[in-house]
Amino acid sequence: MEIKKNEITAIVGRSGEGKTTILSLINKFYKVEDNKIFIDEVDINDYDESTLRNNIAYIQQSPYIFNMTFRENLLLIKPDATENELIDVCKKSEIYDFISSTTNGFDTIIGENGITISGGQKQRLAIARHF
Repeated sequence: MEIKKNEITAIVGRSGEGKTTILSLINKFYKVEDNKIFIDEVDINDYDESTLRNNIAYIQQSPYIFNMTFRENLLLIKPDATENELIDVCKKSEIYDFISSTTNGFDTIIGENGITISGGQKQRLAIARHF
């Protein structure tokens, strides 16, 4: 498997096909001993765990959304993000138009575990949190 440099890659597939195993390996949850995984031609074992985990976003199928506003949910990862940065990441994750259509925009309270938004919108919000 090869993932091209500077590209966003989604790993999808049916249950049991190894998606979680791949993510666990590249996040160094397991030690790679018998085979090799390279990132930018560097053996994954030569990377610090925090370096990998700070640069790889893992978005679950049903991400947890906090009982806060869109803005507060987005600022969990980068508390100093500007309004323009929030708009940019939301446009990239294709949730901006929906947020803009709500009564209070970024200041709309979502509800416990995102009860007021769809599963796809939860995923897009979780993606935006990690951009």
